[in-house]
Amino acid sequence: MKTVLLKNVPEEDWISFKTEAAAHNMKLAQFLSYVLRDHTEKTHVKERWARILSWRSGEGKATISKMAKKINKLRHSIKLER
Repeated sequence: MKTVLLKNVPEEDWISFKTEAAAHNMKLAQFLSYVLRDHTEKTHVKERWARILSWRSGEGKATISKMAKKINKLRHSIKLER
């Protein structure tokens, strides 16, 4: 079992993540699990988030790029422990 510690995450990023999770009818933990999966599998963030954000109609590349940057920033705050 892994313990996940999130450190030094700016408040505006938390608000963005909560907003995106709510927009997709997801719990925050479920939403962040995508981030953790990207972190542990080392997959390309933009590809996964392009799929997630495509659920919402009318979203463009600017939003995908903006979320990818925030997620990359968050990934540097993630520490995985066993």
